[in-house]
Amino acid sequence: MDHNSDRKEEVLEQSEKNIEVEKEEHPLISIFKKLDLKKDDTKEIFCEKIKTNLNIDLNILPNYLSEYLKNHAEELTLDIGNISPYGDYEKLIEDNDGMSDFLKTEASKSENWQFNYLEAVDKDSSLIKLVFLNKAVDQGDLLRGIVLINAKGAVRHTFVVSG
Repeated sequence: MDHNSDRKEEVLEQSEKNIEVEKEEHPLISIFKKLDLKKDDTKEIFCEKIKTNLNIDLNILPNYLSEYLKNHAEELTLDIGNISPYGDYEKLIEDNDGMSDFLKTEASKSENWQFNYLEAVDKDSSLIKLVFLNKAVDQGDLLRGIVLINAKGAVRHTFVVSG
């Protein structure tokens, strides 16, 4: 009888601990709350909130994406069938060398990267994903630049994907 009673108390204690853990807020939730982003925030207000709360300037991140694109243009073209520069289908580029050259010389310009959104990488991660689109390739939705930062704004990884 005492054994069952002890086991019930042990299970109850563990359940209470689990409930306490569930009540703890994920660190990124507090950061997103602190950002206090609004739909009607201007780009300037949005960038200032990011800079103030995450210690990172959104305006410098395109430089990282541009460098990555220059260094990985050839391998990215293997996943791209063709490119229409700035959405101009009359200037369609279909060969890998031409696409690679366009990515290195034109698409890689910092001004072609436009911030799109940010989100938590996943529910267990402490990384924030910042996603940029490149307006030089097709309609601006083919190339995505992704910058992963930690809660303190340190860049942890930068890469570009197609599709």
